[in-house]
Amino acid sequence: MQYNNKTVWITGASSGIGKELAIQFAELGARVILSARNVDKLNDLKATLKGEGHLVVPLDLAQPELVLSTIIAQMSELPAIDILINNGGVSQRSLFLENDFNVYRQLMEVNYFGLIALTKAVLPTMVARRSGSIVSISSVAGKVGSKFRTGYSGSKYAVVGFMDCLRAEVSEHT
Repeated sequence: MQYNNKTVWITGASSGIGKELAIQFAELGARVILSARNVDKLNDLKATLKGEGHLVVPLDLAQPELVLSTIIAQMSELPAIDILINNGGVSQRSLFLENDFNVYRQLMEVNYFGLIALTKAVLPTMVARRSGSIVSISSVAGKVGSKFRTGYSGSKYAVVGFMDCLRAEVSEHT
């Protein structure tokens, strides 16, 4: 696939996989929209990317309702999104019996509901154009559970299930 003049939106772009994806897509000629909470890191990354037209759109996936309303309001000002990469998320390593309930709430807010909110804001324009791809970075933990990962794995199973169902629902629009 050619990425010249394509717009790729990446959440969790301030570090790790998201940062590397931003670098790689920019190298391939894509315009990259960088999202995460840390605006300074996003601006630093933007300054190093090859090419021009890259954008910083700060997002806190822990506030999915705000993500949804903010992005819906901004969609007309953004370039058409060719690829949305839902990469932002948080991890967890602890025993279920030792966790507070709010740990599970936070994991679902960020890893699942934040992803749904951004997808809900972006997908209608893709459907209208009959063009676009959504990639959601999950984890092997979204397929196989293990000790210390009850919350993280549960949130990633939810992502895998959501994306499976969404694919079935929108496949007729491609």
